[in-house]
Amino acid sequence: MAMSFNLEHHFLIAMPEMDDPYFGHALVYIIQHDEDGAVGLIVNKPVGTTLHETAEQMGLTLTGGVRDGHANYGGPVSRNQALILSSELPDDASSYSGHGVSVSGSRQQLENLLTTKEPIAFLLCMGYAGWQAGQIEAELEEQVWIASPASIEILFHPRAAEKRALALQALGINPAFLK
Repeated sequence: MAMSFNLEHHFLIAMPEMDDPYFGHALVYIIQHDEDGAVGLIVNKPVGTTLHETAEQMGLTLTGGVRDGHANYGGPVSRNQALILSSELPDDASSYSGHGVSVSGSRQQLENLLTTKEPIAFLLCMGYAGWQAGQIEAELEEQVWIASPASIEILFHPRAAEKRALALQALGINPAFLK
């Protein structure tokens, strides 16, 4: 099946029919989408680990520029791998960037973010989500997801629980009408 559209820098918004324990009520940011499949990060499901705890585990001290918050559950693949999603992260050899957003798995990048004095918006995601070729297109046809262009404001919104509703509202959908 030929790919007829590209979902890079789009959100996938889980519909109520999505009863998967990993993706129920999820808002996924698609990083890469091509003929081989897609890769994304769930951006609205905080985990119990705080950024302070993550920094402590790395032997670092958070500085004034970093607000405390929680790491996010990024997806079911490689859940022990930390990925940094930022709109202001300088690229390095380990980064993927596009559409004004960078993704990096570099410990050095994470150290830089956690110890900077500048306020930088970022998400620390544990794991990622992946789809095989044609899988995401089939799931869209099954209407378990709605795709929408991504918004930096929603992506880095400080309250994770509100992100899915904000993405739906940006499409003109009242989240209260979805069970």
